[in-house]
Order: sequence, then C-alpha cells, then structure tokens
Amino acid sequence: MCDHAQGMAAAVRGVGAQVVTLPPSDRETIELGRAHTSGKECYPLVLTVGDFVKLTRRPGFDPAASALLMPSSNGPCRFGQYGRYLRLVTKRLGLHELDVVSLDQTGGMYQALDEAGRRVGSDDSLFMRVWRSIAGIDLLQKALYQTRPRETSAGAADAAYQTALDDLVKALESGGDLVRVMKTARDRFEVATDRGVPAGAKPLVGLVGEIYVRQNSCANEEVIRRLEALGAEVVAPPFIEWVFYVGYVNAMRAGRRGDWRGWLKNKGFAWLQNRELKKLARPWRGFFHQGAVDPPVKGVVAAGEQFLHRSFQGEAILSLGKGVEFFHHRASGLVNIMPFTCMPGMVVGGLIQDFRKTCSGLPALNLSFDGQSQTNTQARLEAFMYQVQSFRERPGKVRGGGGRSVPRPGQGH
Repeated sequence: MCDHAQGMAAAVRGVGAQVVTLPPSDRETIELGRAHTSGKECYPLVLTVGDFVKLTRRPGFDPAASALLMPSSNGPCRFGQYGRYLRLVTKRLGLHELDVVSLDQTGGMYQALDEAGRRVGSDDSLFMRVWRSIAGIDLLQKALYQTRPRETSAGAADAAYQTALDDLVKALESGGDLVRVMKTARDRFEVATDRGVPAGAKPLVGLVGEIYVRQNSCANEEVIRRLEALGAEVVAPPFIEWVFYVGYVNAMRAGRRGDWRGWLKNKGFAWLQNRELKKLARPWRGFFHQGAVDPPVKGVVAAGEQFLHRSFQGEAILSLGKGVEFFHHRASGLVNIMPFTCMPGMVVGGLIQDFRKTCSGLPALNLSFDGQSQTNTQARLEAFMYQVQSFRERPGKVRGGGGRSVPRPGQGH
C-alpha cells in the first residue's frame, strides 16, 4: 500500500517474527486484481487482491508456511469484507493451506498485536512498536512534501527521504534509537532544502480523501508529484490521523454504552500514542512551517461537524474537517481523491460546494480513480492550479470562514 507497511513489517521483525511486505502496486497489480474480481468491487480491493496474488507468484512462496494479514473493520465501507474475499480468492487459486488473518480495527486489534508479540518472546508492546513506525514515517513524509518543492537540486529530497526510511527500518528491526534516527533525518532534509526559497513561495494545496488511494502512489497516479510539477506545495493528513480517529470513535461508542472501562482504555491508548509521537517529533522542532504534530483529531471532527454530524462516522467528516484546517493554515486549494464509487468520497463531493462557501470560495477538485488512467486528469489538474494561483493572489480573503463560524481544531485527541 505505502511505505508505512515497510515500517510496520520491520517493527514486527524486531520481535523475532518473519514478515515481508507486499510488492509495490503497478500495472501488473491492476491486471491481476481485475482478473480476480467481478468489476463491482471498489478500487482498493482490486489493488489489494492484485498485490496478494502477485505475492503468491514469487519464486519460493510456500502457502503452507505463510499467512496473509488483512485488517478489517465494520460499518458501511466494503473494507470489512476484504479478508473474506481474499479467502475466496485463495481457494480459487488452490492455495487451501494459505491462511488469511484479519484483525478488526474497531476492537481488539491492539491486544491481538501485543499477544502476538508475547508469543514470540517480546517484552515490549508490539502495538507500540508498530505505532512508532507509523508515526516516524509520517514525519519523514511530511518533511519530504515540505522539502521537495524547495530542494537544492532535483532528487535531493527523495534521496534524503529514502536514506532516512532505510535508517528507520533498520532501527525498528534492531531496537535502535528512533529519536536519533529522526535527528539524523532532519539534518539530511536541512541539507536538501534551498534556503533561498522561503516558506509560502509556492501555493499550498491540501490533499484529503480515502486513505488507501491517498497513500498509494500507483492508485492515485502520482497526484502529489503532478501537483508539485505544476507549482504547488502539497500537504496531506498523516496516516496516524486515522488511528487516532478509530480510538476516538471507540471511546465515543464505549461512553454511549456506559462502558467506562472501555472508554478509559481507549483514552489511555490515545495518551500513550501522543506521548510516543511527541518523543519522535521533538527533533523536528522548528523545521516544519506548521508544526511537526498535526492538530488533534477531536478538533478535526469539530471542524467537519458543520457539514456532517459526528455520528456519520468515517473518512467523510475527517476530509471536510481537515479541509477547514488546511484553509486556516493558508491553503489555496483542496483536492479530494477517492476510489470510483466510494461512498465517503462521494459524500464529500456532494458537500464540496458548501465547504467552498464556508471557506471563502477555496478552489476544490474531486478526483476519482479506478485504474483506467483517464486522459483528462492532467487537464483538470492544470485548470485547478490556475484557480489556486488566482485564489492565492485574490485580496480580501476571509480565513475565518466567509461569514460562517469555522471552528478551529481543539485540544486533546
């Protein structure tokens, strides 16, 4: 899916388990995924199936000694059915000995990871190891997106990022000092940054939408690099935003049930997550123009509630709330990306005009992807960037919300 998978795999290898990541998605992934789906499924499932099938074709792959890890969930999103569908695919392929392990993110996943760690002799929490890997890669990607539009030479930012990612993976495997890795990574990005290009020299474009397509560069057809090539600096939500949101929803549900033990447990997890995140973010102090740690998810939900009630759970309210946050942070445009027919993405698309009115007419572009590589995407991006530049130069913009109350992100996850 994305580089975060490399970090998670390294964290699990660090406790003695044998883990490999899926090969990067490519045209073969799409072709294999299409061959093993009916055409009615969402695009992330097509790519997930294609990547897993491609893995099983690797030389030496032993289904009897392997298992596929596929997280799960509940609710209206088809993500909760991925594990079941993969079991059907493996049976059709004759891989009857290949198991598919599904961990439900809405409950029990943290404990299941820690139990798996204890089984292989780990004294440390496996979940917290995985969490540190995700948070660390989020910081590296944030540095990459800030540095690449103002790099000293072509490829300097990518080189700094890849070296830092390799260092982080090695440290996760060996139990090394992750804070030191962050310090060294910052030094590399400092060297790669052209100080002659000031902050704000290029228009800021916020990127929101469905997390899989947003994170998978094959799925979104390199939309971030394409926007950068058209003169933008892109800012995107971190992966950990979704993890924080899952904890937020679980705590909210526990409170409604009167399950105060469950509520306290989720609040405790959030406190631990914040503590580890701040440790990793400390070496970056002063580097990021808008801070190393994003505003709390509670505030993002509050910002999105003027368009959707928080009971309408999922990525839609996060996308709208994050869009408001980006607007407050001087963004001059917003891109909402989604798989074709994705319900949360379509909800955001349906509310985008209300969002624009609230945010002083901020240019917004909805992009859906299904693997067909539509020829008009580049033209739409070019037209959008023209609107972004015009909005940026327009005097008298009201960043407070164009006459309506726009809540700023609050405190506490």
